[in-house]
Amino acid sequence: VPNLELHSAAASGNVGLVHYALTHGQPVNSVLHGVLPLHAACSGGSVSVVRMLIERGADVNAPRLPRRYSDGRKPNVPSVGAAGSTPLHFAAANGH
Repeated sequence: VPNLELHSAAASGNVGLVHYALTHGQPVNSVLHGVLPLHAACSGGSVSVVRMLIERGADVNAPRLPRRYSDGRKPNVPSVGAAGSTPLHFAAANGH
């Protein structure tokens, strides 16, 4: 079961909370709204969190999974974080 806390901690660069979540059973490649914790960490730019997730087995080539477009946008409109974007795309799109 994905844990919003892990994804949120990864995005904000909270190394302690990421470590806690991982050591207490949260899967390193858990998916929440189409993204993995590594996508979130790459968006936030925390090298320490990115390194920790990779060392724990995060999939560096994992594509973002499709998401629902509830805001009226068409699913085929390219956007940052669109389905298929890798953690590297997330980092580059956020200037990291």
